[in-house]
Amino acid sequence: MKNESKEYKELIEKYADAIYRVALSYLRNKDDAEDIVQEVFMKFINNKRQFNDEIHKRNWLIRVAINLCYNEIRKRRLRNKEIDRNNTYYELKSDKDNTIIEYLDKIEHKYKSVFTLYYFNDYKTKEISKILRITEMSVRTRLNRARKMLKKLIEEGDVLNERY
Repeated sequence: MKNESKEYKELIEKYADAIYRVALSYLRNKDDAEDIVQEVFMKFINNKRQFNDEIHKRNWLIRVAINLCYNEIRKRRLRNKEIDRNNTYYELKSDKDNTIIEYLDKIEHKYKSVFTLYYFNDYKTKEISKILRITEMSVRTRLNRARKMLKKLIEEGDVLNERY
């Protein structure tokens, strides 16, 4: 039991930040992102699955986080709940990244997924394909489409102000 406790603690130290960043990029709310991190680790503790290696384990954790984020987004839509902008926080590199995040909210989740994993979480296309369970070609196609959509939104001007 003590070894399991140590293993869980190491796992949390190793992956909590990555899971948090993924959840934050989807949910745009610190509290909700922190809840997702806790839920992911609870699912891991209750999981009886055997992992092939550390990469398989990491991919499983990220995939679970993404699925939980989708569930939360669906719940919000059902409740017609707006995002709490006062509790939104991004740990990104620049103001430009924050602007991109605003535009990302306007594109489909399947494109947002690959974009955020690639650019904000530094995953390679091969890793993303394993996490999302799609082909590498699909990852590259979605990245390309996401870039085009973002470029179009940015070129259209100050679209952001319409939403708030």
